[in-house]
Amino acid sequence: MAPQRDYYQILGVSETATTDEIKKAFRRLAKQHHPDRNPNNPQSAERFKEINEAHDVLSDPEKRKKYDQLRRYGAFAGYGGAGSRPGSGGAPPGAGGAGFDFDLSDLGSFGGLGDLFSSIFGRRGTREEEDADEVIEVTVSIPFKVAALGGKVPITLPMPEVCPTCGGKGAAPGATIKTCPECKGRGTVSFGQGGFAVNRPCPLCRGKGHIPSERCPTCQGTGEVRVEKRLMLTVQSGTEDGTRVRLHGQGA
Repeated sequence: MAPQRDYYQILGVSETATTDEIKKAFRRLAKQHHPDRNPNNPQSAERFKEINEAHDVLSDPEKRKKYDQLRRYGAFAGYGGAGSRPGSGGAPPGAGGAGFDFDLSDLGSFGGLGDLFSSIFGRRGTREEEDADEVIEVTVSIPFKVAALGGKVPITLPMPEVCPTCGGKGAAPGATIKTCPECKGRGTVSFGQGGFAVNRPCPLCRGKGHIPSERCPTCQGTGEVRVEKRLMLTVQSGTEDGTRVRLHGQGA
């Protein structure tokens, strides 16, 4: 397995790049190397995977902060990171060092460093897991009287539902479903990182293990659509500005 390059190098940005610069670089590279524009091109598919992984980390302030910590610790030695130095970190599997191959669930035994890896790589699951963990937030303005005395106010939430066109498959009518060429139907891919081979959901099929020959025009291949749902929110008396309310059993 080829070593994973430094995420800043993958996107072609500096370590001090702003969020907008990172997004701009990601959009340009993702468009250039998207599998739809490069069919039957494994090099572009691999590049597309790298670009998505780099963007997933560097576009998130918390993940980026922890990734930068790992680079300073030398956890990416041999991979072009700022912390690279002879004798630091681990060698990638097959490069003469004692590499490790594990799923993200194994990270707990590595203490603080494991927590950093987990926080960067362990929060992204399959599409179904992402949907189950998704939090929908809306800001609601309420009359002063309701805030003071309590009452109910109507709110509208954009709730996810199965796409009526494709039934959740993400495929256009008449399209064929084929095994994902990137993960070979497993739904996960493995990549080297600082001496570790880490398994994570495939970025091409989003963990499904299969992709359609043509995406559903209604949901753009996600398998779901957003439908506005009207609910009545109960406001407790004495509610202050900025109060957060969680609605149980509503997917929010």
